[in-house]
Amino acid sequence: MVLPNAGSRNVIAGVVIASALLVGIGMAGGKAVGQSVSPRNAVDSATLVDAWLAYPGLAELSAPYGFIRTSGIDGTAESQRQTILGELENLDWRLEQAAYTGYVDVVAQWRERLKDVDVFREPGRWDLAWLLSHPRQVPPIARVSAIGGCEMPDWVEVWDDSGVHRYAWSPQSTLSSLLQRQSVTSGPKGRVTVVSPDGRIETYGIQSWNFQDTNLAPGTRIVAALPLSGAVFPWLRNAIARFLSYTPSGDDCRSIDLVKDTAK
Repeated sequence: MVLPNAGSRNVIAGVVIASALLVGIGMAGGKAVGQSVSPRNAVDSATLVDAWLAYPGLAELSAPYGFIRTSGIDGTAESQRQTILGELENLDWRLEQAAYTGYVDVVAQWRERLKDVDVFREPGRWDLAWLLSHPRQVPPIARVSAIGGCEMPDWVEVWDDSGVHRYAWSPQSTLSSLLQRQSVTSGPKGRVTVVSPDGRIETYGIQSWNFQDTNLAPGTRIVAALPLSGAVFPWLRNAIARFLSYTPSGDDCRSIDLVKDTAK
């Protein structure tokens, strides 16, 4: 199908926190993602490792579902979202003119899901276990505005020409097992973009001539291009995947602000 004028556009279960570590640390409950945080709901820490040690419910937090928010991340992610929304808006009339009414509905669903996101995170592994094993890569505390975590989900999410859907995850979940129970379109290039829970982005072939299998962790997001000709469709696939890498993956996500004590 050709669309006329389609333009280019651990659980850190091994870490046991003694209550003595929390004495004297200003700490309060976290927040559900999307809600505001009052000044008292914050942690005052000298380093990011200290902040994680003071994080409520640390022992129940599974890697890689811990995340950080850094200064400037909101602006970066919001800029990407507005670019994608602009492309989707430009795409609407072309789909309508070509009588692809089903795809108009899909684009509308994509748009609403993108608009629903209200909290962003820095892509990457930032949980306590990772930081302790990579001390030279710990970001300065001054760059971190909040830390948070999500419950490990029991789903994987697919964005394709049927909309946005979640499917049950199991320890045996792979890309091939997902394709066996759910048909996923891939566009002319036969590839999908996979976003891991920590925000890592990889592309895999899903056709017989380019197939590459991979394990799927809980909370993985898979993005496919609409099966239409035009450079905008693989661009949208990759752009949506990049945007999703800035969003926490999991259920019941919570975050807590970090207090910046300028007197220190």
